[in-house]
Amino acid sequence: MKQRSRILFISYFVVMLALPILLASFVSIEWLSIGSSLFLLVLALLLFGNYLRSEFQRFSQQVHLGKFLLSCIGYFLLIAVVRVIALQILDLFIDTSQIGQNQEMLNELSQNIPIIASFLLMSIYAPLVEELVFRQAMLGYVDKNNRPKVIFLTILSVTIFTLLHTLHVADIALYLPLTLVLTWLYWKYDRNVIASMLFHFVNNTIAVITMLFFL
Repeated sequence: MKQRSRILFISYFVVMLALPILLASFVSIEWLSIGSSLFLLVLALLLFGNYLRSEFQRFSQQVHLGKFLLSCIGYFLLIAVVRVIALQILDLFIDTSQIGQNQEMLNELSQNIPIIASFLLMSIYAPLVEELVFRQAMLGYVDKNNRPKVIFLTILSVTIFTLLHTLHVADIALYLPLTLVLTWLYWKYDRNVIASMLFHFVNNTIAVITMLFFL
C-alpha cells in the first residue's frame, strides 16, 4: 500500500504541475482540468478502491455517519468564522484586496464547464484524490511512536496543501483553517482517510452549490 501511495503522490504532482505547462498551447484550461482530474481519480480508485471500502467499514463502526455529516456542517461554519477573524487581523498589516484569486479562478472555471463536471472536480475528485495524496500518502505510514517525524510530516502536509491552493499570501487565511481541520480529522479517527474525505466532500459541495446558484 505504501508503494501505491508513492505512485499516486508522484502522479499527482506530475499531472497537476507538469501537464499544464506542456499542454496549455493545445488544450483549453477547462478541458485540461477535467482530463487531468479524471485520470487521477481513476488511478486513485484503481490503486485504493479496496482499501477505501475497508476503511469506510472501519469508520462506520467508529461513528454514526449521519451525526458525523452534521458535525461537518458545524466544522464548515467554524472555519467560516475563523476566516473572517483572520482576514480582519491580516487587513491591519497587509493588502488583502487580492485575496480569493484561487476561488475566483474556480468560479470562472465552473461557469465554463458543465455542472456535472464542476461537481465531479470539486466534490468527488478533490476530496478523494487530495486526501489520499496529502493525508494518506504523507502521514499514513509514519510510525506514530516517532513523534518528531509525525510532527514534521504533519506540518509539511499542512504547508504543501495550503500553499498549493494559495495565489496570494492572504489566501493562507482562507485555506489554512480548512487544512488544519482536515488533518485533525485524519488523526482524530486513527488515520482513517474516510473522515477527512467526508468533511472535504461536505465543504466543497457547499462551495459548488454556492458558486453555481448564488454567485
